[in-house]
Amino acid sequence: MKQANDGNLTGADNIANAKADLEKWRTGYYNPATGEDYRGYDWKDNFVSNSAPQYYVNANISGGTEKTDYYISVGHIDQDAVFKEYNYNRTNLQANFNMQLTDKLKVGFQTLGKIEQNVNPALPGGDDYFQMRNSIFNLIPTMRPYANDNPDYLNYISPTHDGARNMAAYTIDNAGKHQKDFRTIQLSANLEYKTPLPGLTAKGLLSYYYETLHQTDNEKSWNEYRYDPATQEYKVASTKTDTYRGDVRNHKVEMMGQFTLNYDHIFAKDHHVTAVAGFEFFKEDRKYLTVAQSPVENPFVENITTNANNTVSNSVRTITTASFIFRAGYSYKEKYIIDFAGRYDASWRFLPGNQWGFFPSVSGAWRLSEEEFYKDSKVADWISSIKLRASYGEMGDDMAKNFNSSYPDFAYLPGYAFNNGGAIISSNPLGNGQDAYTTGTAYKGIPQTGLSWMKISMMNVGFDMGFLNDRLKLEVDFFKRKRSGIPATPTDIIYPYEAGYSVQRQNLNSDQVSGIDGMVKWNDRVNDFNYFVGVNLTLARQKTINNYGEVFLNGWDQYRWGQANRWSNVKNGAVWMWETIGVFQTQEEIDNYPVNIDGANNVNLRPGGLIFKDVNGDGLIDDYDKRPLGYAATDYDWDSGNANKNPLLSMGINLGFEYKGIDFAADFAGGFMNTFIGDWHVKYGIGTDQMGYVYNVVDSWQHEDIFDTKSPWKHGKFPAVRSNNPSIRDWNDFYAKEINYLRLRNLVVGYTLPVKWTKKALIQKLRVYFEGSNLLCWDSLNDFGFDPEISSVTGFDYPQHKVYTVGVNVTF
Repeated sequence: MKQANDGNLTGADNIANAKADLEKWRTGYYNPATGEDYRGYDWKDNFVSNSAPQYYVNANISGGTEKTDYYISVGHIDQDAVFKEYNYNRTNLQANFNMQLTDKLKVGFQTLGKIEQNVNPALPGGDDYFQMRNSIFNLIPTMRPYANDNPDYLNYISPTHDGARNMAAYTIDNAGKHQKDFRTIQLSANLEYKTPLPGLTAKGLLSYYYETLHQTDNEKSWNEYRYDPATQEYKVASTKTDTYRGDVRNHKVEMMGQFTLNYDHIFAKDHHVTAVAGFEFFKEDRKYLTVAQSPVENPFVENITTNANNTVSNSVRTITTASFIFRAGYSYKEKYIIDFAGRYDASWRFLPGNQWGFFPSVSGAWRLSEEEFYKDSKVADWISSIKLRASYGEMGDDMAKNFNSSYPDFAYLPGYAFNNGGAIISSNPLGNGQDAYTTGTAYKGIPQTGLSWMKISMMNVGFDMGFLNDRLKLEVDFFKRKRSGIPATPTDIIYPYEAGYSVQRQNLNSDQVSGIDGMVKWNDRVNDFNYFVGVNLTLARQKTINNYGEVFLNGWDQYRWGQANRWSNVKNGAVWMWETIGVFQTQEEIDNYPVNIDGANNVNLRPGGLIFKDVNGDGLIDDYDKRPLGYAATDYDWDSGNANKNPLLSMGINLGFEYKGIDFAADFAGGFMNTFIGDWHVKYGIGTDQMGYVYNVVDSWQHEDIFDTKSPWKHGKFPAVRSNNPSIRDWNDFYAKEINYLRLRNLVVGYTLPVKWTKKALIQKLRVYFEGSNLLCWDSLNDFGFDPEISSVTGFDYPQHKVYTVGVNVTF
């Protein structure tokens, strides 16, 4: 079909051969004697399971006396993936113990522990799951896993699109093993002391956290073969030689402490005063060690031996922060409420003198429905409560996470960076000294002394209302979150090139997220039937406020590339696209069309091709005709910063009921006003080196007779599958789909047996239940067949699982 669409299927012999090949594929012709094999192979059916079994078990015990209480819980989960030999398991432990030592002194202890393990085949590259997904999407059905169908010999498959390889090789026995063991333990102790002053208590908390990760990778070599029917021999066609063995050991220790004085007292019945003042600290020590060998010297021993191929990477990091905190609150008759709070934070990230930052906040509320004039009004009969709220607060961000690459630790200090390049230098340049490689050291450059805290300011205005004795509740909030002091490089400061210095970053840029959040809920009871239903909505959008140093050559340049005072989705990515205004129906229409669509006077166009809007009216479709037509930009694995990928409008629906031991609950999650912008496989059809999707092949424009390039064109939903297709030569809104969806996220149905049935077995409570996740979804991506929460431009996402759980809760 593709050859005919390209106009390349000509000549009686070529057409006859194509028809004969198609018939052989249709009938699955196979001749072992000659090696002719026209059998299709279903890679998904053979290498992807339809289910991923998991089990979860949890046991807990609790009890106590008048002055002590305890709680101990142990849980374990074990889950396989849809790919074979992929397993994840985790064991959790929680233990709480509280004791009232005196009437005024209370102490508590808590232990949290976790043992986690991942095991799967060790595949080339850093993401073993991606390699499996990549192969299942790219291996075409004309390929088979075993030479001559003999499972002892892997069939040689030349790496296809994106390096996909024979999935039969991806087993632990053949490819090697990846294992990651992750263990954590957290010990916490807290105390509370009631002072002789009424309402004043002292609280202390000390926490110790330890985390260790041990990861081993053993990527092995293997052979792939071709079978020669004439000699009945299996000949090595390819050998994977890029072996790797790695051992990673990471450790992290955290210490956190907090001491506060808390005051809570009511004066003269109507005046409620609260206050908190205290100090907290945090310290984290991280150690990373990676030892690797590639290529592997001895494939039969799993240990890493001393070898010139070895590499060692070792790093440490210490994080320290400290804070003084305070809060003061006052309310009068719970009608007028005001709170003041502040934090004085310090971070190791900045130059002494810039380490401390003060971040205040204030909030207030007025319960209008508590006023006497309101209680006496008729409005109170159906609006039972009204509360007006407003708040403003600031927080600090020391850029330890999002900007660590551009502002590394201790960047404010001068110094040198070791292991930066190198050279082979003779030990005696004037004589016959032996040459040796010397590791290089580079000057770090001018210390970055101009950066300090980023400030995040949050403003919120809202109200709460209750109707019909608060059976119906409404909450609405208008919010704005502004982030200022984002690091940026000044463009108006220039060093001579010969100086070898770069300009220091400064706190220059800013952005903000603004929106509205609302919730409405109905809760009521009719005899033994208790039910509820609630809906929450959030509409939020990000905007770039300042983008320092923008320089433009002309008005178009500013319109196309400017980001200041602009919605953040309008960036430099694929959200800028051509608008599709139609589809060419005939070749005559193409020949007479006045606008140059393909950049080559329309010689490459065929019926079914897309018609793009000539926005500027110059008769040529080019970059000047692109406009921002999507809510979000493209989402590549290697680029997570190309605008916002989240839906602008999010929704949740919660409903449920209880009736004589039966309980039911359903949670829906929805996302609206988002855009999926597809690339590569989403637009390309099936080829000899890659797979495609059903929609853009079967339901595409094609000749009525796929062997006759002169036969009439048959209409389809998508452009014809062709080698040179102007409809996919650049971003356009035909392949950009607005995402709107509503998913049944969780469904729970349970039944609690009557106590009179269970008490004879010393069972206090016995509940059986069914729980399902991701059971249904209504969405706008039916044409593509993708999950609406897709995160890849190609659709190569790990599938969203439907989970069915049947369980029993027993309380003794």
